[in-house]
Amino acid sequence: IVQEHATNAPYYAFGGAAASGSDQANSLSQAHRDAGFMLYLIFTADEEANFWGNLFPKMFDISDKTNFPPVFGSNHAGFLLTGPLKEDWMKPCPREWTFEERGEKCISFQEAIFGTERLARLEAI
Repeated sequence: IVQEHATNAPYYAFGGAAASGSDQANSLSQAHRDAGFMLYLIFTADEEANFWGNLFPKMFDISDKTNFPPVFGSNHAGFLLTGPLKEDWMKPCPREWTFEERGEKCISFQEAIFGTERLARLEAI
């Protein structure tokens, strides 16, 4: 996947103990803990559509439609970042939608970072 889709993207390697280097009581997403590296794949609308439509289903288990997986690292999340459409996780949230439309119809910034389960746990604290 990386060689095929990320020929010019910045690449950042994580240390070997990223998954176990803490007591897990911090706000790092599971995506961050499980990753061996971080790669920027989304710069344009076409790249975003390719990510959600082609790469995302290969990289994450999306069989449980009530449990969106953690995808993004929180340290590098931009102000317009959202997950895909709530009704179809393989379609990007349209960039031309208003902030309110994106909030209503797309997976939230927080849920895209932490995933459904961890976000619920954080919100319950």
